[in-house]
Amino acid sequence: NPDAEDIFGNLIDEDCDGVLSGVYEDDFSVDSAASISNFCDSYAAIAGSLTIAAPDLTTLDDLSCLVQVTGDLIVVSDSGVTDASLDELEWVGGDIVMDATAVQTVSFARLYTLEGSLLLTDNVNLQVLQYGAGSKPEEDIWVLGDVAISGSNGLEQLSFGIGQIDGSFVLEN
Repeated sequence: NPDAEDIFGNLIDEDCDGVLSGVYEDDFSVDSAASISNFCDSYAAIAGSLTIAAPDLTTLDDLSCLVQVTGDLIVVSDSGVTDASLDELEWVGGDIVMDATAVQTVSFARLYTLEGSLLLTDNVNLQVLQYGAGSKPEEDIWVLGDVAISGSNGLEQLSFGIGQIDGSFVLEN
C-alpha cells in the first residue's frame, strides 16, 4: 500500500517502496567502538548477521535500540566486550555465538525467538546470563536450536524464562 508508512525497525516494507525504515540491510561488523556510536540514530534492526570483534568496545550500549537480527549474532574471542547485554532484542534469525573471554554479563531480557542455537563457549569470565525474562509469557519464548554453555566456570547467575527449546540443553564447566 503506497499510502502506508513504514514502521521504524520493522522488517516489513509497508509502503512497498523497496526501502525498510530503520533497517541496516546487510551483514554488520563492529570492529571498533566508533563504528556503532551513532547506530541507533538510523537503525533498530539488521537484515543480516551482526559480528562484534572490537577490542576497544566494553559494552553494547550503542546497540541498545536493536530489536531484530535476521542472521547470526556473534561476539568473537578478541572483542573487549565485558557486558553483552541487548535487552531490547526480540528476535534473532540465526545463532547467537559467543566465545569472548572478556564477557562477564550476557542479557537478552526481551528475546522471545531465537531461530538458531545459543552457543556460549570459553567465556571464562561469564558471571551473569539472563535470557527471556522480559515482557512475554514464558510459553511464548522459544529457542529453535540447541542451548550449549561451556567453559564458564565463574557463572553465578543463570536466568532462563524459556517456554520451549527444540534442541538439546547442555551446561558444562
